[in-house]
Amino acid sequence: MGAPPTLERLNHRHDAIILWLLSYPDRQLGDCAAYFGYTQAWLSRIIHTDMFQAAYRAKAEELGADVVHTVKAKLTNLAAVTLDMATERIESGLASERFLGETMKNTLASLGYGAPVAPSSGQPQLHVHVDATRLVEARERAALVRAGTTQARLGDGDSSKDSPEPVQDFIDVVPEGSVQ
Repeated sequence: MGAPPTLERLNHRHDAIILWLLSYPDRQLGDCAAYFGYTQAWLSRIIHTDMFQAAYRAKAEELGADVVHTVKAKLTNLAAVTLDMATERIESGLASERFLGETMKNTLASLGYGAPVAPSSGQPQLHVHVDATRLVEARERAALVRAGTTQARLGDGDSSKDSPEPVQDFIDVVPEGSVQ
């Protein structure tokens, strides 16, 4: 799919389309396209460009008219119509149990109820918070242990004089004070 269309400038035809949309807010875009002799696809691509929308909003504000031919307005209208149809279906008793369950699930999720289910990786995660000084000390001790182990394995002379200080088996990484 190509890049979204852009307009270099608006001309008198665009101004006429803006006036038509503001004059007939209850009409469909197909009616507007037919009136001007354009395809609905072309008209939709043009009126949803940033430049056209800015001019449309400015003209609507100038005339004191409601801005209704926007994607947000269309989605709001679609949601209202869908909710009305679902409500009628439920009130008439024509809704299946599956429809009711899905409707309830989607409605509650849209309202923010219910915890989102995060996919589990199967691996437990452990977060350890260590200050920088203790981390440097632990790395230095680990390097000394590795160096001492290598020397002992290679048998380079008397390893007792070069052996590092004994290292604790367990290093306490719990920070002092309160944990944040």
